[in-house]
Amino acid sequence: DGALYRGQLGVRRSLGGRASIGLAAFAERRDVESALNNHRTLGLRVFGTAETRFGLTVQPSLSVADRHFLTPSPLFVGDPDERRIEASLRIEKNDLFLFDGFSPFVTFNGIRVRSGIDAFSYTDGSVGFGLSRNF
Repeated sequence: DGALYRGQLGVRRSLGGRASIGLAAFAERRDVESALNNHRTLGLRVFGTAETRFGLTVQPSLSVADRHFLTPSPLFVGDPDERRIEASLRIEKNDLFLFDGFSPFVTFNGIRVRSGIDAFSYTDGSVGFGLSRNF
């Protein structure tokens, strides 16, 4: 039992009609019965979209967030607070249509989490492929 509160506020600006850039601030707060999982997260995200040559749409994103645990376990030897850096890139071939209106895309994601406790720090990456419905 508990509560999770999330909010995001951002702005986006067009750049010449074929591209846009945006900035968003976000926050999250978790209050649960198991107080060891209570945390507050604050972060910023920069994102954009650009239509390039050869029918490609490129969508990069970069975010930085700090997570502060409100009631960490007294058994921890260090501070479990985290700094998370996440980058992603989506490339879509929007002038190619498969199966009656689907366009192929590829996504690349990378995450680096640094915690005050080394065992909680990690790096993760992924690649994904898919189809997006355009019509």
